[in-house]
Amino acid sequence: PWKNTAELSFVNANGNVKAQTTSAKDAFQYEFDTATKLELEAGGLGARSEGRVVAEQYFAQEKVSQKVSDRNYVFERYRWDRNVFAGVLHRHDFSVGAGRELFKTPKDLLIGELAPGYINEERLNDRRKSYASARAYAKYTRELAATAKVSQDAEYTISLQDARDAR
Repeated sequence: PWKNTAELSFVNANGNVKAQTTSAKDAFQYEFDTATKLELEAGGLGARSEGRVVAEQYFAQEKVSQKVSDRNYVFERYRWDRNVFAGVLHRHDFSVGAGRELFKTPKDLLIGELAPGYINEERLNDRRKSYASARAYAKYTRELAATAKVSQDAEYTISLQDARDAR
């Protein structure tokens, strides 16, 4: 009833510029039954150029979903981010919403989700921000073989207090 996917990456460039990038990510999924699923994901990335740290970011996310019909489900999702170089010390993003399998074949799956949420963000050189949000999400997955898949995610989140604050 469980799946796990891990990624590890190391890039070292020595030429005109000396740079190193390291990243790691793990995604765990557990199906309690045919209708209830838990997803946990965490990762980090660090980069150095000419001996100086130029990027460092981390994230952790959990999501619990419950099917309400063959193609529809409801979910709750929480995500924590830290990206000091983008000015974010801590970002907490919580949402509850609904999703649907929009297109499904034996090898293809396209899902869509809509969710209201709440974001609390501690910035490096700014005051703490807390606001209601709206989120739209889509994911396409194509099975290439029994043990190989390719997927693409698209996500749009907007502040309901300031429409100019969108990601």
